[in-house]
Amino acid sequence: MLMVSAKMRKAQIVEAIVVSACLLTVIAYSVFHRSYAIPAHASIKALKLGIYFNEQLAQPVEELDWGILEPGENASKLLYIQNQANVKTTFFMSTDRWNPLNASDYISLAWNYTGEVCQVDEVKPVIFTLLVDENITGITTFSFELTVGVTG
Repeated sequence: MLMVSAKMRKAQIVEAIVVSACLLTVIAYSVFHRSYAIPAHASIKALKLGIYFNEQLAQPVEELDWGILEPGENASKLLYIQNQANVKTTFFMSTDRWNPLNASDYISLAWNYTGEVCQVDEVKPVIFTLLVDENITGITTFSFELTVGVTG
């Protein structure tokens, strides 16, 4: 019976050593390890613009009617572009979907915007000018899609 007791005693000692080692590890970790909770936040860049017929931004542009133009004539429209993004931006312009397809050989669109940075909520007056070549032939009506975009 003494032998069983010695084995039990040995097991108890080993168990006490293991438990002590675990407790020492937990204590050492809590003493030497520090953590900090750091609040984090961000904003998502939202690029957006508005185009209006008036400076008060009350009449959004949904369509441009250039009227009846003569060969060699130009027509201009003053529009107001507002940076509705949450960051500084610049604008770009392109035309597409010309009908008839060859209309872009004789008709072009220009603007006086020169690429300057536009602040958040800033409004830029921009003149769009439609240019009709004096040598235009075979086109009596036309249409195209104007895209004004924003980069920031």
